[in-house]
Amino acid sequence: MGFHGDLDGGFDNPVEIHDGTGSNDPRNQQRPSTSSQHPNDYTNIFGSPKTKSDYFIGVRKQGTGNVRDVAKTQALVNKLSLRMMKKADWGGQSQVNKTIPAGYTYFGQMIAHDLVQSSTPFSGGGGLSSPQRDFRDARLVLDTIYGGGPGITPLAYEPPDPTGDGVVLLRMGPTKMEGDGEKASSGPVRDFSRGAGCPFAADNTSNMQLRRDVYVADPRNDDNFFVSQLSTLFFTFHNLIYRSLSEARFDDYFAVPNNTELKRFSLARRITALVYRRAVENDFLKKTLNEDVWKLYTQGKLASGTLGSQRDQRMPVEFSHAAFRLGHAMVLDDYKVNDTLSTEAGVGSATGHLRLSDALRSSSARFLKFVPIKATWLISWSKFFKVKDPANPQSSRRISPFMAGALRKSELGFFPNVNGNGTGLIFRDLLRSTNTGLRSVKSIMTSLETLLEPVDGEIFEEYRRQFDSHWTETVLGDWLNAEDDIEFSTEEISQLLNDPPLFFYLLSEAYKFEDGFKWGFMSSIIVAEVIFSAKNQTKIFIEDDPEVNELAQIIFENNVPDTMPEIIGWIAGKVKDNPDFNAGEGDEFPAFI
Repeated sequence: MGFHGDLDGGFDNPVEIHDGTGSNDPRNQQRPSTSSQHPNDYTNIFGSPKTKSDYFIGVRKQGTGNVRDVAKTQALVNKLSLRMMKKADWGGQSQVNKTIPAGYTYFGQMIAHDLVQSSTPFSGGGGLSSPQRDFRDARLVLDTIYGGGPGITPLAYEPPDPTGDGVVLLRMGPTKMEGDGEKASSGPVRDFSRGAGCPFAADNTSNMQLRRDVYVADPRNDDNFFVSQLSTLFFTFHNLIYRSLSEARFDDYFAVPNNTELKRFSLARRITALVYRRAVENDFLKKTLNEDVWKLYTQGKLASGTLGSQRDQRMPVEFSHAAFRLGHAMVLDDYKVNDTLSTEAGVGSATGHLRLSDALRSSSARFLKFVPIKATWLISWSKFFKVKDPANPQSSRRISPFMAGALRKSELGFFPNVNGNGTGLIFRDLLRSTNTGLRSVKSIMTSLETLLEPVDGEIFEEYRRQFDSHWTETVLGDWLNAEDDIEFSTEEISQLLNDPPLFFYLLSEAYKFEDGFKWGFMSSIIVAEVIFSAKNQTKIFIEDDPEVNELAQIIFENNVPDTMPEIIGWIAGKVKDNPDFNAGEGDEFPAFI
């Protein structure tokens, strides 16, 4: 989340563990109390801890109190990552999560990109740069799709017609048909618009470099095939809403001749964001969050968000470097993308299937031969969301301290070992959870009690009972030592029990407390705090704007979508006569849904 992709700048950043004594370490910095003083810094959930002991420390040096033993902490994290490579034991039950269809894994990644955009990875270099920057100053408004708008991010938009009136549509590009040459692309226009190289370049190397351009506002959405396809789905959604607003029935709304198209674009953007935010809350969060937590926020008990300060809009590292990374555990090794994709190229396990490793390669930043996307790969959305009955979409993976093969290994080249240690994305996520100044699990637990006691103390007490029952030396030790080739000492078990990396604890919480079907209570609170606060900070421009709501009701005929399936169904109705979306007999690309 982000999800299957990095919230903080990229998969390939070097990471090190340090002892927390350097001047760049967040535990040693005086942080501003409000966003107006330092708007792009990061913060901690529920405000900065008052003492260093409230941060995650890891293995402490003997006699030093809160100073980390770097070598021992590195060794323990490395061993833990190796244990997390072993498949979760579901007691003979299936590892699939039928409560969360596979599409929500990548919808979560897009949401992550919409919440965080960092200039410098937390894990860069030998320590943390100061200050860290998050360029998402307006969150959950689809900046990841729109950027700064056509005047600031023009490459993300269709070039204006010099003879026309400046129609503002998001830019899309053609897919590649079977038999197309290396540069040719003549398939349906359902991919990102990508650089085609220079037709006059004699130097193939420079030509290939030119082809790496991808014309989008946020290049992270080109991280993999699935999130790029989901992004183009929202491109299509915006363009259709914009076209609807261009119909004669809306002429009275745009009677003023000056900047008519920009006003139409602004309203189309905000209507798109309105529907997207409804789907985030009523579909994505409802499926992923602990049910009690979701009710606390949606029923108004905690609906306003309760971050340390309502004026503080900085991103908590507990969200960006732990809680929202649980989506990595939901990723599958192989996906059914449609009913037609051939297995002749060895891209999947069966007809219509695509391997995760090939989906990761489908990016202008990685393997150019995989882009533009092949038309035969196009997603039929009923395989990822419950768009229609009786078809059931494929499920995501049940959540546990485990990841798909391409995410936990280094051989494929996506996640090389760090300093000769660790394995794949598991190790990198663990490092970011140990080395970026996150609160400790015990510190967050204390904050949760303070937060919930006046609101619903019974809910917290039930969670505490679960915690005391499942988070014990016996339960944790049995899991850690369940594999014959990895052995944890009593001291190591005690260390992980009393001061676990937050990312590991949150995965374990979902695994043990929720049986892998939802995020656990603590991660749900962290995620809800960030997302509901982000929504409340910008609702004046979207949910509270009467014109946005009035036009949305007209466009969607008093049935504004609340879920991803409803969004996809509305799009399908609008494009039913568009040959780019509806495969006819003999066409070489799959059905839209």
